[in-house]
Amino acid sequence: MAQQGGNGEGESVFSEAEAHPEGRSGKTASLERLVHLVADLNSAEAMFADVLGGTVVGEGSEQLGPYRDLTWPGPARLRLVNPTEPAAAAWMGPRAGRLHHFRFSGTEGVDVTGAVGRNDGTREVRPENNLGVRLVLAP
Repeated sequence: MAQQGGNGEGESVFSEAEAHPEGRSGKTASLERLVHLVADLNSAEAMFADVLGGTVVGEGSEQLGPYRDLTWPGPARLRLVNPTEPAAAAWMGPRAGRLHHFRFSGTEGVDVTGAVGRNDGTREVRPENNLGVRLVLAP
């Protein structure tokens, strides 16, 4: 269940200190996409496009394997990937699908606890260090 913060009259129910905690950089990252590993791209597309109303806006191949990008209204995208990269395939295991990571941009200069550099210039927070959710942080 989602709730909107506020009192119904346009005022926040959070104090200024709660809304803007000390130590925050003031920068806002943008969610680029969620990357979801799937055993079968066609079946996954049928669910996310046909049933859930997404629109396929691209396809190709990346390091993890062949993919299809879907979008809904708004800037973020869902990337469905059939993993051919051995570590990703092993991580997914026998499941029909498994969320691999959230990819954010605009994170340059932002200190993120647990983030380690990767060869492609991004940083990663491993799922075991982030309540099971992998983050990929692009500059």
